Amino acid sequence: MPLVAAGSASVNQPLKKYKIFWKAVKATFVEFAENTSVHGVQYIIDPKGNKCTKITWAFIVICFFMFANVLVNIFWERYKSNPTRVNVDTNHAPLNELNFPAVTICNIARMSYERASYVVDTMNLPPNINKDEMIRLLRLTDGFIDQLSDVNSTELEIMQTLLIQNRYDVYMTMQNLMVPCDNLLIRCRFGGDTIDCNRLFERSYTWQGYCCSFNIFIDKRENNIRKAMMSGIAGGLSMVISPLVEAKTISKVYTDGIKMYVHENDIYPSQSVAEKILPHQTETFVNIIPEETVSSDQIRQIPASTRGCVFSDEAPLKYFPEYKRYNCELEVEMDKTNAECGCLPFYLPDVKDMETCDFKKIECLSQKYEKMHSSEGKAQACPNQCNQLSYRATANSIELQPFEYTFDSFYDNLNSSHMVVHVYMSSQTFRRFRKDLLSNIILLVSNLGGVYSLFVGMSVLSFCEILYFYTVRLYKRYKIVKANEIFMRKNMKNAASKTIEKLKIVTPPPTGPLDNIKPFKRPNFSGNLQNNSQPGSGTSVNTVVVGGFIN
Repeated sequence: MPLVAAGSASVNQPLKKYKIFWKAVKATFVEFAENTSVHGVQYIIDPKGNKCTKITWAFIVICFFMFANVLVNIFWERYKSNPTRVNVDTNHAPLNELNFPAVTICNIARMSYERASYVVDTMNLPPNINKDEMIRLLRLTDGFIDQLSDVNSTELEIMQTLLIQNRYDVYMTMQNLMVPCDNLLIRCRFGGDTIDCNRLFERSYTWQGYCCSFNIFIDKRENNIRKAMMSGIAGGLSMVISPLVEAKTISKVYTDGIKMYVHENDIYPSQSVAEKILPHQTETFVNIIPEETVSSDQIRQIPASTRGCVFSDEAPLKYFPEYKRYNCELEVEMDKTNAECGCLPFYLPDVKDMETCDFKKIECLSQKYEKMHSSEGKAQACPNQCNQLSYRATANSIELQPFEYTFDSFYDNLNSSHMVVHVYMSSQTFRRFRKDLLSNIILLVSNLGGVYSLFVGMSVLSFCEILYFYTVRLYKRYKIVKANEIFMRKNMKNAASKTIEKLKIVTPPPTGPLDNIKPFKRPNFSGNLQNNSQPGSGTSVNTVVVGGFIN
């Protein structure tokens, strides 16, 4: 069995790369600690320190580095979750930079008994249906706008058949049942000038049906929009209104007065718009407080989902020319209504490939009312606008007392059937907000640099040092360690070979029966050969000394 020199077994084993890599990492760390500007790292390998001090400094460096990372994470999350801020840009923006808001008024009683009676008088009714029965059926048309609890599909079919036979479609029927603007508006004044109400107001579609709107341009006829030139009642809109007051009513609301909506000029008067109820026989003063929010172009760099708002060119609408959140919410309701009932009520904007609901669809509109008008899906589909203008209205009413003689001709010939409404802006200026970045990338980097500098004395160059040492220097160190390992193994192998050559180990003689060993005779070597004869025998015995054995 050959003898193996010490260490020759490890020499013949293959190189283990992870051990070489670990040696390179430790050597690189030592080199990094000796040269880096990061505080405290050099004491981890300080030759003057003992094991306890080195462990203490390693613990201190790791803890402070963790504290720094926690603060960095807080800064980063704050930057992502709330990247914008809203500041007051000015409290004195001039009023003449704004359009006067759109004002929409609707009679509280949506349908007139007198007008319903007129419609029935023009119809040819079968013998089994009298006038009162037909008026009762016409009350069901309120289901286009509101939710009805007592809907009978048979009655709806009868009403549908009778109206079609008399050439009344949905639009004509509702126009004849509702109070026209000519009857609702008696006298109008804007900017101190008395103007024919027909020139200021137009019939508009709202979620209350047909109403009367001032200064509205849903269809982009912006040329007729009037500016807010002056504050006070003299610079605002004043109206003498004669709301529908009847002894008999077919409306579900039993209050005399009007509903008023103050909104942006290009917004459809939907349920999302703030509503004011103004009582009959009063003089009401409605003060409008405008507020504008403008956003800097810098926040366009942030995704819309992060900044929480969209610009008008980032979210095109299907049924309206420009993005407005209220119009977007109306689109959601329109899609829900079309999906549930397969049509749209008459008061919604006309949409290609969508039918207008006939009278038989009132049953579906009432049954699905809550689902179609719920807020589900609106928040996700309709974010806030980055640039928006809002109007906040406050109303104060006093009892109207007509006088026989007045100094203002606007109050002439008033009676108990009238009410007066003034819509105006009390201040010559308004407040403008500016939405801007809470912290841009430069400020974020500065905050992160301050945190790392405070806790561990690191800068951007320190990160470059770490990257350099643990990429370029680590790779070079790995090659050096690997070359040294190969060189040492080669020297150890050569030394082992020379040791084996010097140590000539002779194989020991085989073991077995002594009879098989032939005597080794050397006649001339008297020291090892003796002739012993026993007297009286004819036999001689040869004694051979071989390796200490006597044979």
